[in-house]
Amino acid sequence: MEAKKIKSREEGNSDVTSHQDSFFENSKWLTTKQAAKYLCTSPKQVRKWRYEGKIRGYKLFEKSLRFKLSDLDLLLKGDPICR
Repeated sequence: MEAKKIKSREEGNSDVTSHQDSFFENSKWLTTKQAAKYLCTSPKQVRKWRYEGKIRGYKLFEKSLRFKLSDLDLLLKGDPICR
């Protein structure tokens, strides 16, 4: 019975890992500076919009702040984006 629990935990982790991998692979990621250039604004303004919840920012490896290109496109279209 214990072996079954361990096996199902391992299987569950592989689903999470594959979901995380597809999340990162299927998106174009930009740094704050690149996002600012794409939006024709300053990095400071991009960080302000993130703080205000107008665009989503993702912390990668607890240091790097990245923005998904698709989220920036929504901002340009005028669609609201939540954190």
